[in-house]
Amino acid sequence: MMGVQRQTVAWLGAVIEEVYKQPLILDVRPSEAYNQGHLDGATIFAPPQILLNRFLKGQIPLERILSPDCFEPPYAALFHPPLKQLYDDDVILYDDCSESTMAPGSLMHDVCRRLVINGWSVSYISGGYDAISQAIRARCSPTARSPSPSVSSPSPTPSPTTNPSPPR
Repeated sequence: MMGVQRQTVAWLGAVIEEVYKQPLILDVRPSEAYNQGHLDGATIFAPPQILLNRFLKGQIPLERILSPDCFEPPYAALFHPPLKQLYDDDVILYDDCSESTMAPGSLMHDVCRRLVINGWSVSYISGGYDAISQAIRARCSPTARSPSPSVSSPSPTPSPTTNPSPPR
């Protein structure tokens, strides 16, 4: 697709190590997958369908459908400033594997297309989160905490019943 670059995990690792560059990183997987683990600093892109449709048609900006977590603390509580004031013009997207999902009509394809139209420099990571989690595991955060195994106390042994009255 014009204006969208396919990048490797090695490239992503170099970008996130640069201190002067702050790209917007979007995780375009379902929220359940994001909750199981994601790239540090990534923002989930899982808007309700009605907002997604409006974004893809150009009716609302990206700022209106992202989680407030992607905004710096002083801004998050006040308003949603234009993302380009907080981030470089680069946006990096990934999903589970990013290869087959770039077909025309797919969510990744449509989101990339809209971002390019809106003036962003767009890259997607070849291999998606599958490749990211294997190559740069130290930069991935599990957010879902598995419940700690419950320690069950031994069931109380029934106390012998005493019969206060002698049998007749």
